[in-house]
Amino acid sequence: MNTTFDTLSATAALVSSLGVHAADAAPVQHDHGGALLALRAAQVELFSAHDAAALTALREARRALISETPPQAIALASIDEAAVHIRRHEMHEAQAAIGQARQRLA
Repeated sequence: MNTTFDTLSATAALVSSLGVHAADAAPVQHDHGGALLALRAAQVELFSAHDAAALTALREARRALISETPPQAIALASIDEAAVHIRRHEMHEAQAAIGQARQRLA
């Protein structure tokens, strides 16, 4: 007879024979390179008074972060804050928010 216990025992034996252990798994490291480059581009565009291009760069950074698993919620909040400041023509506050996002990703 094939019972659930037999199936689970066989599965456990197979996994242990492969030498795979949850404790040995390395933590996932994310490379935020694309998002960091887009944030830097947004800062440069703000310094050059190109608001529309800065917003485009922020959208690109946001897309890069959302595609990660799990998304970087704190950095995303700073990016959204920067976009709001740009729309309100509050450039110093926008620069500060972008700087915070870059720090949180570094």
